[in-house]
Amino acid sequence: MMGNAWGVFDDNPHPGLFFVVIQVAVSIMTLAYVITGKKLFTNELLSHRLFRMAEIILLAYASWYFYTFLHYQLMSFFEALSAAGLCYLLISERFLFREQMIRLDKDGIHLPAAEDHKLLSWTSVDNLRIRNDYISVNTLDNRFIQYETAQIYSEVELDSMNAWCFQQLPSTKNASSTKA
Repeated sequence: MMGNAWGVFDDNPHPGLFFVVIQVAVSIMTLAYVITGKKLFTNELLSHRLFRMAEIILLAYASWYFYTFLHYQLMSFFEALSAAGLCYLLISERFLFREQMIRLDKDGIHLPAAEDHKLLSWTSVDNLRIRNDYISVNTLDNRFIQYETAQIYSEVELDSMNAWCFQQLPSTKNASSTKA
């Protein structure tokens, strides 16, 4: 491809020489990013998304170039299909690699889900325990939900969080209202 664009096989260079050089350069950049990307860029998520968008733009340009100037409809179709695949990959990676977070508030427990956070209300929780390495939730319909925690808390913080969660449970509220 490079030799044909350079004009090795015939005496005049192909008008797509610039395009071929750009494609080869981007291929080399892609391999270099895969090998050294985590070491060079501090904000890995942003650099990954920007690089993926640059790949999509290049493939869309390649599809347009093959269709308009070279009249290679099949090659243009495959380039467009590759760009569409990378668009799908960019969108799905956004959901797969986002930070998973569990939030506890007065409304209930906000659990991470595939599309959006799922709310588990306090009225459906039977028991909840927070420890240094995990959080476990037992629901009234006999489901056991457990997540690993990435943050290390002190014993005082764990005790205060567990006490607050224990106050939110409906079984605790009913027991305290019958005592009074």
